[in-house]
Amino acid sequence: MKLALTGAGGWIGGRLRESAIERGIDTSALRARAGEPIAPPPADVMIHVGGIAHDLYGQMDQAAYRAANAELPVALARRCAEAGYRRFVFVSSAKVIGDATTRPATEDTPCRPRGHYARAKLDAEGSLARLAPELGLEILVVRPPLVYGPGVGANFARLIGLADGPLPWPVSSRRARRSLVYLDNFVDALLFLAARPAQGAGTVSIHHVADGPAPAVDELVDRLREALGRPRRHLPVPAALIAAMLATPAIGARARRLFDSLELDIGRILAAGWRPPVDFDTAIERTVRAWQTRQQPR
Repeated sequence: MKLALTGAGGWIGGRLRESAIERGIDTSALRARAGEPIAPPPADVMIHVGGIAHDLYGQMDQAAYRAANAELPVALARRCAEAGYRRFVFVSSAKVIGDATTRPATEDTPCRPRGHYARAKLDAEGSLARLAPELGLEILVVRPPLVYGPGVGANFARLIGLADGPLPWPVSSRRARRSLVYLDNFVDALLFLAARPAQGAGTVSIHHVADGPAPAVDELVDRLREALGRPRRHLPVPAALIAAMLATPAIGARARRLFDSLELDIGRILAAGWRPPVDFDTAIERTVRAWQTRQQPR
């Protein structure tokens, strides 16, 4: 297999490139941006990791998200097909399913995306599915949940910081579960799918990927505190108060990440033969150790 990938300058793409090279895979990185000419290097499989994932300052508009996350993947797939590629692996997101699930979502669960990012990713999935037969290109869509690991930032880094603090953790009877995927497990799944036997030109398949069954958020925080050497501290929160928080526009979105479930069913990729190489406890330990190292003064 000759592999090309985008996003090699990012956290996930950089680890993907390192891992591919470590495995002896002929790997090339491509800088692909919306509105710019695309010249795919000689290869037969593309993994498209690039895109805009976060807008922490609220400056990104819908057009920018669409250009990077909906239009660019389609343009890149076209160019890859013209260059003779046989497979295009598109990294989408579990966010296309919605903000919450009542049971583990399969790849066939109806999607109800919220926000520019999720809607753009789902639009890209649809466009690629319609395009695949025309191009004769095999399309694999991969939907990861929150990715964590050494070097993680954003929400998971903040969660570690909270777990490292003195305040008790708010727990409720809702027992929210959130699927997660460790960085090296995600990279391994991408390379597994990129190298699997051909399923047929013009075919489309979707794969959910995660570490395994979704942990309860409370259990995740307890595990983080154990790894940090902190005692467990819980603060029971009444159901009525949680309902009020979820209904409050100012804090509802953030509260849903703590009190609503978002679970993925990964049966399809497991049935294909993939197994996560790093177990959950080891993944948490490695992530916490790296986070602690970053907090030390230099």
